[in-house]
Amino acid sequence: MRVLGKLTTAKGKTVREALTLLKVTNARGTSVITVTHGDKTKERILNTVQTQRLFNTAGFSREIAIKNTSVLFEGL
Repeated sequence: MRVLGKLTTAKGKTVREALTLLKVTNARGTSVITVTHGDKTKERILNTVQTQRLFNTAGFSREIAIKNTSVLFEGL
């Protein structure tokens, strides 16, 4: 994942697991998430609001953001 030019990586068995393992300290901009599984790769661009909900919140709103972002990578 790339946020404001900084590259952050995480590995997991599922997209949801990898998203929960990502540690982003300054999530105040547009982000690009790249997910690779085998030889398949998908990239998605998240706007500022989606990025902030994914990394700057806690609890229920973060869980919803993780679920909505993992749906973007279905079929991978």
